[in-house]
Amino acid sequence: MAGAMLFLFGGGRVPGPVKKQAATGCFTAEGVRLVEEVLASGWPVEGLAFTAEAASLPRVASLLARARAAGLAPLEVGRKRMRSLSGTVTPQGVLAVVRRPALDPAELWAGRLSLVVVLDGLQDPGNVGTVIRAADAAGADAVVCTPGTCDPFGAKAVRSSMGSVLHLPVYTGAAAGPTAAGLSARGVRLLVADPLGPVVLAEQDLRGPVALILGSEARGPGPGWRGREVHRVRIPMPGRAESLNVALAAAIILYEVVRQRS
Repeated sequence: MAGAMLFLFGGGRVPGPVKKQAATGCFTAEGVRLVEEVLASGWPVEGLAFTAEAASLPRVASLLARARAAGLAPLEVGRKRMRSLSGTVTPQGVLAVVRRPALDPAELWAGRLSLVVVLDGLQDPGNVGTVIRAADAAGADAVVCTPGTCDPFGAKAVRSSMGSVLHLPVYTGAAAGPTAAGLSARGVRLLVADPLGPVVLAEQDLRGPVALILGSEARGPGPGWRGREVHRVRIPMPGRAESLNVALAAAIILYEVVRQRS
């Protein structure tokens, strides 16, 4: 994937692009705000690159100073090189390559679960990142991604999350069937948005443990959720729109959870 790089600090070299970020265990965080979030998170940074133009800005200069104080060795690159590294049209001139945590989906069952968001087959990275951001804002315990969901640590998903991917556990590769069984066995209510659902969202009791299951807009949750007791709720839509974007629907439902619990 263009834009994914692995930086070597010792020799000051920048090797060629890493085409498969997941295989390297790293992801790219681009832009001043995201790199600030990375440095504040304590996640291991494999490399940090910047342009001279970006370094002339006080906020970036401060960011670079914090990186050096943490023992990192930011590498200056030219604007052309930065464009080749960046996944954006107009890069801000600073990016970091971050090692993603090695999370085992089995760890999900170690603690008490109150609010979980499950992404089952979502393909749009912008939606995935936006849902993670909404889950973070609503105080979710974790986000779980089943196989077939796009990489939540891909560049666009990370940007869309605005750093939220750093704030809560995001599990990948969790099969739908075992996840559904594990949640049900722990008394977590499975919730799905359905335009034809029998219960209006505000009338559904969401004060207990809840898992919001989000499938693709075209197909909904996959077959792994069939045969489970799933609560289907509908979001009132008095206008002419036939449906809502999955990320927008997720935000509405998550804040109904927050409202009922506050």
